[in-house]
Amino acid sequence: MVIASHRQCQPDIFEFADIIYREPTDIIEASDTQFSTNSIIPRWQFVLEQTKKNNIKVLFTGRNGIYYEV
Repeated sequence: MVIASHRQCQPDIFEFADIIYREPTDIIEASDTQFSTNSIIPRWQFVLEQTKKNNIKVLFTGRNGIYYEV
């Protein structure tokens, strides 16, 4: 099973995935009053939670791997 996630719509990443997750963007527009900063979690934390939830054994992080190595 392939699970893919990204913060943007990425057809090249999502094309062959069985499950797709949209990651939080970490950034809230000043004009966006729909969300409070307390409800947004960092992307790495979102990905970690999905990894645990889905019992994922291998994680390919692309260029942002430094944030996940810790």
